[in-house]
Amino acid sequence: MNHTPIWSGQKGAVLITGLLLLLVMTLLGVSSMQSTGLEERMSAAGSDSNVAFQSAEAALRDAEQYIKSTADVNNPFNPLKSNGGPFGKVATPSCTNGLCQRPSTTTTPSPWVSFSESDWTTSGLSYGSKTAASAIDGVSAQPRYVIELLAVTDAGDGVRCYGTFRLTARAWGANDTTVAQLQTIFRLKAISCAI
Repeated sequence: MNHTPIWSGQKGAVLITGLLLLLVMTLLGVSSMQSTGLEERMSAAGSDSNVAFQSAEAALRDAEQYIKSTADVNNPFNPLKSNGGPFGKVATPSCTNGLCQRPSTTTTPSPWVSFSESDWTTSGLSYGSKTAASAIDGVSAQPRYVIELLAVTDAGDGVRCYGTFRLTARAWGANDTTVAQLQTIFRLKAISCAI
């Protein structure tokens, strides 16, 4: 009786097929990992941009609160004070302590969006510095803002007046290269412009 071994007819086709399938699965896995890593980085960047945007919004609200809370005539800081106020008209406007003077001409000054990083540090007000608002967590630096008085108009009753301000805020996300800059116009009705 002759016995033929079972493996005598096999040539290794299953082994080669298995190795090819393993190679394809490995390539799919590596590609999937790279795609997932890219999506995670994109998601993190989007989240950081959102943090910076929300911080800039908070800085604009902080600037509005600063203007509103100090517009009382009994308070030493009155943003609409005609003589000796913080926003006096000058030939060459400057921006110090976050308050930007307006030019003596009737034209509206350019927005303060072209500030350099050092200008924001030296000329902008830090978030919460005038309102005692709590610091914002998860950002590389607290947002900063500048306030410009664009116009003062009489309410027509000889006592009250309106001030129109341009507020510009700059904020950073958790990564200091993520920056958001927002600007808004704010109108304030004051009890008096003469004090």
